Amino acid sequence: DALVTTTFYVVLLLAVPAFLGVLFIGEDIVVLLYGEAFLKTSQVLKVLSLLFIVVGVGDLFAYQLVVAVKKEIILPKIRIIATLLNAVLNFFLIMQLQETGAALATVITEVFTLIVVAYIMRKYISIKFNFKLLLSIIISSVIMCCALVILGQFIESLIFRVVLTLVVA
Repeated sequence: DALVTTTFYVVLLLAVPAFLGVLFIGEDIVVLLYGEAFLKTSQVLKVLSLLFIVVGVGDLFAYQLVVAVKKEIILPKIRIIATLLNAVLNFFLIMQLQETGAALATVITEVFTLIVVAYIMRKYISIKFNFKLLLSIIISSVIMCCALVILGQFIESLIFRVVLTLVVA
């Protein structure tokens, strides 16, 4: 359980700053890669950035722990249900929110999958919740993003701003 807990927090240590970084500089990333004409897609990128956390933690449970306790038989069943959920969510959300709806459906489906697998795995593995460590990961990530936004105000070059963000993050 100690190794699982450590791995969980390492995943969060990487995923939370990545998520927040995309939230803060998503527009810059889209403009740099695709140009001003695609700026609207930065909203999709921001929604999908939640997957850094959800898939990171979900893969820890679904592919590392489930296999370790020899319960991989549950994965196809969960994926089939998740696929059906995603299709239904896409049907409704795309009509209302277009491409952002598709991204939201994907995130909701992955959260559903994570919750189901974590619920099943609770019998076999326990993660020791460390509120102080979790809070320090979040606070340091927010401080990093704020510093990058402030620095970004002084840098005119889009390429340099994005590269600086990636290096600092």
